[in-house]
Amino acid sequence: MEKEKVITVMKRYELKYELNKDQLEFFMEKVLKHMKVDKYGLTSIASLYYDI
Repeated sequence: MEKEKVITVMKRYELKYELNKDQLEFFMEKVLKHMKVDKYGLTSIASLYYDI
């Protein structure tokens, strides 16, 4: 019996916003009330995108 090939396609949508200093401070003030830095918050993640 031959195995079927599985093709997985991930559709991902991103919205990005540029914040000025005041907006960033406001955002961080609100977010930090509900979140805390864990062991992964001290690491960096880098992504490389190619738009075609």
